[in-house]
This record gives sequence, structure tokens and C-alpha cells, in this order.
Amino acid sequence: MLGVLLLHLIAGRAAFAPQRYHVLLVGVPRVGVEAPVRSAKAVFPTLPGVEKDLQKLATVLEDRWGVPKQAVTIDTLPNDTTKAEILRLIKSKLVEPCQRGDIVWFGYSGHCYQAPSDDGLGLEGALGVADAADLDPRFRSRTCEKR
Repeated sequence: MLGVLLLHLIAGRAAFAPQRYHVLLVGVPRVGVEAPVRSAKAVFPTLPGVEKDLQKLATVLEDRWGVPKQAVTIDTLPNDTTKAEILRLIKSKLVEPCQRGDIVWFGYSGHCYQAPSDDGLGLEGALGVADAADLDPRFRSRTCEKR
């Protein structure tokens, strides 16, 4: 503590500029925006705790890390949690507003899955976005079709 105080006195207040935070918390409680027959919803049931997980994470960030409430965006709406919309949210909330020295945090709660990698040498992890079954035939064939 004394060292921090001495550094503060020597360097002056400018050395301790407040941190700027950009936090995006995305939740996908259900895979499949629509629920057609043999959809991913039949394979991955709705996760009832997704919104609560994200709210608790936001509380920890705000209360323990000092992240301002207005710096935290939480989105769990099905039409906002497709692959395209999550990428748009990342760009608009985490990339475009950032400046040097900013702190960026992306959090996710929901289903994940593994699919063969594009090079065919193994498996890779992927977020279970709301439209995963529509986007990735590997996802559909490895999960939905087996049931």
C-alpha cells in the first residue's frame, strides 16, 4: 500500500487514469431460433440458468472489479444470438469503441459443441449459437440426425 501511495505521489494523478471497460455477455439458453422437427432443441434442452449466470457475472464485474454498470451489455434474445448478430455485437460493443489501454471482456453462457476441424485433423470447439443447426451441417449431422 505504501508503495502505491509513493508511486501516486511521485508520478502524479495522471498516471492513474480510470480504466475504460467494454463488456459483452451473451447467453444462448436455446439452440435453434425456430423449433422445427428434429431441431437442435431436441438434442440440447433449454438451459434455464443462462440469464442468471450472466446477471451474476455482471454483478461480480461491477461489485468486485469496479466495472461501471453502463459498460456491461447482456444479450440473450434469440434473434440477437445468431452467429451473425453475435459477430455484429462483438464489433459494435467490443471492437469499434475501444481505445488503447481499454479492457475488453466477452462472456458466454449456453451450449457448446465440437465439430471436425476444417483441416480434418481433429475437433474444434464452437459456441452453440441460436442458429447453429442452420449454419453448420457438421453440427446438424453429428447431433440432430443421430436422435
